[in-house]
Amino acid sequence: MHTLRNRALLIGGILLAPLSMASSMASAQSTEVAYASPAKSGFVVFVDRDIELSSTAGNVVRQAANAARSARTVYLAGRADYAELVKKELIRDGVPAGAIVVQGPASTLPKAADGLADPANRRVEISF
Repeated sequence: MHTLRNRALLIGGILLAPLSMASSMASAQSTEVAYASPAKSGFVVFVDRDIELSSTAGNVVRQAANAARSARTVYLAGRADYAELVKKELIRDGVPAGAIVVQGPASTLPKAADGLADPANRRVEISF
C-alpha cells in the first residue's frame, strides 16, 4: 500500500513539475516587462562663460535637434540664461518651440573654493 502511494506521488510530481515551471517562468517574464522603461535620449552642452556656444557645443545642439525633431517634449535643464541660449539654437535647428520645456538645473554644484568658474555649472542637459 505504501509503495503504491509513493509511486502515485512520484508520478504526480513528474507530471506536474513542467506545469509549475512554466507558470513560474511566465511570471518571471511578466515581471521583467513590468519594470521595463523606455530609453531616454540625452545630450549635455557646456556654455562658454560669455554665454556663447563654442563650435563643439553648437555641434552637440545640432545633433540633439536632429534627434529631437520627432519628440513630443524636449526638456532643457540648466541655468535660465544658458538654457534659453540652447533653446534658441534648437528652435533655429528645427525643433518646435512649443515642444521645449526649460527647467532649473538638475543639480546645483558648490562653487569652487579658488573662485574659478566650474564648467559643470555652465551645462545644459537636453533630454526627451
